[in-house]
Amino acid sequence: MINVKNLNYKVKHKHILKNIVLDTKNTQITAIIGPNGAGKTTFIKLLRNFLPITSGQIDLAGKSIQSYKNKELSKLISYLPQTTKAVSCSVEDCILLGRKPHMKFFPKKSDYEKCEKIMDELHLSRLKNKNVLSLSGGELQKVLIARSLVQESDILFLDEPINHLDIKNQLEIMDITKKMTKQKKITTFVVLHDLNLAFKYADKILLLKDGENIFYGDKNEINEKILSSAYGVDIELIDYKGEKKVIY
Repeated sequence: MINVKNLNYKVKHKHILKNIVLDTKNTQITAIIGPNGAGKTTFIKLLRNFLPITSGQIDLAGKSIQSYKNKELSKLISYLPQTTKAVSCSVEDCILLGRKPHMKFFPKKSDYEKCEKIMDELHLSRLKNKNVLSLSGGELQKVLIARSLVQESDILFLDEPINHLDIKNQLEIMDITKKMTKQKKITTFVVLHDLNLAFKYADKILLLKDGENIFYGDKNEINEKILSSAYGVDIELIDYKGEKKVIY
């Protein structure tokens, strides 16, 4: 679905991302990890065409991403940034905004039906008429993910979607992300700081450090040496109940 070849991005003379290579498929979750300042958010913004490529190529469905109009990309890619300022409106109206790329002027009956369906799938129907400003952090994040999913895009970008949430809500958000990725056959990129959650939920891992692609591939192929070098601390990987766990 997305193919990245030798992607470079510079600001003035500073190299922010260097020769990134990536190839993804539907129904896969790619966790983007790395220390602060590694270029994770910048990479997501380049994939969404929010920033101009310095050199290299990003292809979406076999076409250069730069050849798409913004409205076309809004139908193909859904993006949830690190911080989203909630405005006063009902949960239903907030989720309905995800249908905007498909609307001409006003929402149609089918748009409301799609909202109802996603609210039901994410167990948000009971909150339908509540003001989003009154929601807890976990509830609001689920609503924002519902808004991203109702967009019916082929690709989902989630930039640190579980920051500032407790463990229960982190797991719920990641469970929803994995379930919807497989069920709706979409391609998902999620920026994470928690390495254990990356190993638990991702199919592939992209590890960035200082703008360079340190590792990209199946999560089971990454090793302790690569992780320790990237983060500058000793990291041990153990197998626990069939999953890799990270010990610092």
